[in-house]
Amino acid sequence: MNNKSSGFSLVEVMAAIVILTIAFIPIIAYFTNSIGFVSQREDLAEANNIAVNTIEFLKKKSETDWDNLDSYTYDSGITVAVNYLDKNLNSVSNGAVDAEGNRIDVLAEITVTVNIDGGISYQLNSFVNKVGG
Repeated sequence: MNNKSSGFSLVEVMAAIVILTIAFIPIIAYFTNSIGFVSQREDLAEANNIAVNTIEFLKKKSETDWDNLDSYTYDSGITVAVNYLDKNLNSVSNGAVDAEGNRIDVLAEITVTVNIDGGISYQLNSFVNKVGG
Protein backbone atom coordinates (compact mmCIF):
# COMPACT_ATOMS: atom_id res chain seq x y z
CA MET A 1 0.00 0.00 0.00
CA ASN A 2 1.30 3.44 -0.98
CA ASN A 3 0.94 6.17 1.70
CA LYS A 4 2.10 9.01 -0.52
CA SER A 5 -0.63 11.45 -1.43
CA SER A 6 -0.48 13.89 -4.29
CA GLY A 7 -0.77 17.64 -3.68
CA PHE A 8 1.01 20.32 -1.70
CA SER A 9 1.66 20.36 1.99
CA LEU A 10 0.56 23.23 4.23
CA VAL A 11 4.18 24.43 4.54
CA GLU A 12 4.57 24.59 0.75
CA VAL A 13 1.32 26.55 0.36
CA MET A 14 2.33 29.01 3.10
CA ALA A 15 5.79 29.47 1.54
CA ALA A 16 4.20 30.19 -1.85
CA ILE A 17 1.84 32.77 -0.29
CA VAL A 18 4.75 34.55 1.43
CA ILE A 19 6.80 34.64 -1.79
CA LEU A 20 3.87 35.99 -3.82
CA THR A 21 3.12 38.61 -1.16
CA ILE A 22 6.73 39.82 -1.19
CA ALA A 23 6.66 39.95 -5.00
CA PHE A 24 3.41 41.98 -5.15
CA ILE A 25 4.44 44.71 -2.65
CA PRO A 26 6.64 46.60 -5.19
CA ILE A 27 3.96 46.22 -7.85
CA ILE A 28 1.32 47.75 -5.58
CA ALA A 29 3.72 50.58 -4.65
CA TYR A 30 4.33 51.24 -8.36
CA PHE A 31 0.61 51.61 -9.07
CA THR A 32 0.14 53.86 -6.03
CA ASN A 33 2.96 56.14 -7.21
CA SER A 34 1.57 56.14 -10.75
CA ILE A 35 -1.82 57.37 -9.54
CA GLY A 36 -0.15 60.25 -7.68
CA PHE A 37 2.00 61.10 -10.69
CA VAL A 38 -1.00 61.15 -13.04
CA SER A 39 -2.93 63.37 -10.64
CA GLN A 40 -0.01 65.82 -10.44
CA ARG A 41 0.32 65.88 -14.25
CA GLU A 42 -3.40 66.64 -14.57
CA ASP A 43 -2.97 69.60 -12.19
CA LEU A 44 0.02 70.88 -14.16
CA ALA A 45 -1.85 70.52 -17.45
CA GLU A 46 -4.75 72.53 -16.04
CA ALA A 47 -2.34 75.19 -14.75
CA ASN A 48 -0.70 75.33 -18.18
CA ASN A 49 -4.07 75.85 -19.86
CA ILE A 50 -4.93 78.66 -17.45
CA ALA A 51 -1.55 80.35 -18.00
CA VAL A 52 -1.73 80.03 -21.80
CA ASN A 53 -5.28 81.38 -21.90
CA THR A 54 -4.28 84.31 -19.68
CA ILE A 55 -1.34 85.18 -21.93
CA GLU A 56 -3.49 84.89 -25.04
CA PHE A 57 -6.05 87.20 -23.43
CA LEU A 58 -3.33 89.77 -22.73
CA LYS A 59 -1.91 89.45 -26.25
CA LYS A 60 -5.34 90.24 -27.66
CA LYS A 61 -5.83 93.13 -25.20
CA SER A 62 -2.41 94.54 -26.13
CA GLU A 63 -3.74 95.41 -29.59
CA THR A 64 -6.22 97.93 -28.16
CA ASP A 65 -5.25 98.56 -24.53
CA TRP A 66 -1.43 98.47 -24.26
CA ASP A 67 -1.29 100.87 -21.32
CA ASN A 68 -3.46 98.69 -19.06
CA LEU A 69 -2.00 95.21 -19.50
CA ASP A 70 -1.07 95.09 -15.83
CA SER A 71 -4.40 96.35 -14.49
CA TYR A 72 -6.69 93.35 -15.04
CA THR A 73 -7.89 91.26 -12.12
CA TYR A 74 -7.79 87.46 -12.17
CA ASP A 75 -9.12 84.57 -10.13
CA SER A 76 -7.36 83.78 -6.89
CA GLY A 77 -4.28 81.68 -7.44
CA ILE A 78 -3.35 83.53 -10.65
CA THR A 79 -0.69 86.22 -10.54
CA VAL A 80 0.32 88.29 -13.58
CA ALA A 81 3.40 90.49 -13.80
CA VAL A 82 4.00 92.76 -16.79
CA ASN A 83 7.45 94.21 -17.41
CA TYR A 84 7.65 96.81 -20.20
CA LEU A 85 10.83 96.81 -22.28
CA ASP A 86 12.45 99.09 -24.86
CA LYS A 87 13.92 97.92 -28.18
CA ASN A 88 17.20 97.05 -26.39
CA LEU A 89 15.30 94.88 -23.89
CA ASN A 90 15.92 97.31 -21.04
CA SER A 91 13.15 97.57 -18.49
CA VAL A 92 11.23 100.86 -18.79
CA SER A 93 8.11 102.24 -17.19
CA ASN A 94 4.78 101.94 -18.97
CA GLY A 95 4.34 104.96 -21.24
CA ALA A 96 8.04 105.91 -21.22
CA VAL A 97 9.12 108.29 -23.98
CA ASP A 98 12.46 109.25 -25.51
CA ALA A 99 13.85 112.80 -25.96
CA GLU A 100 11.64 113.36 -29.02
CA GLY A 101 8.50 112.27 -27.18
CA ASN A 102 8.22 108.87 -28.90
CA ARG A 103 7.04 105.90 -26.87
CA ILE A 104 9.85 103.49 -26.15
CA ASP A 105 7.90 100.72 -24.41
CA VAL A 106 7.72 98.48 -27.46
CA LEU A 107 7.70 95.08 -25.80
CA ALA A 108 6.04 93.57 -22.74
CA GLU A 109 7.31 90.55 -20.87
CA ILE A 110 4.34 88.79 -19.30
CA THR A 111 4.80 86.31 -16.47
CA VAL A 112 1.79 84.29 -15.37
CA THR A 113 2.03 82.26 -12.17
CA VAL A 114 -0.69 79.75 -11.33
CA ASN A 115 -0.71 78.36 -7.79
CA ILE A 116 -1.89 74.77 -7.61
CA ASP A 117 -3.28 73.04 -4.54
CA GLY A 118 -0.53 71.53 -2.45
CA GLY A 119 1.84 74.50 -2.67
CA ILE A 120 2.98 73.85 -6.23
CA SER A 121 3.14 76.77 -8.63
CA TYR A 122 3.40 76.84 -12.41
CA GLN A 123 4.97 79.80 -14.21
CA LEU A 124 4.82 80.74 -17.89
CA ASN A 125 6.58 83.67 -19.58
CA SER A 126 5.84 85.30 -22.91
CA PHE A 127 6.73 88.45 -24.83
CA VAL A 128 4.21 90.68 -26.57
CA ASN A 129 5.07 93.24 -29.23
CA LYS A 130 3.35 96.58 -29.16
CA VAL A 131 1.08 97.00 -32.18
CA GLY A 132 1.15 100.45 -33.78
CA GLY A 133 2.67 103.63 -32.42
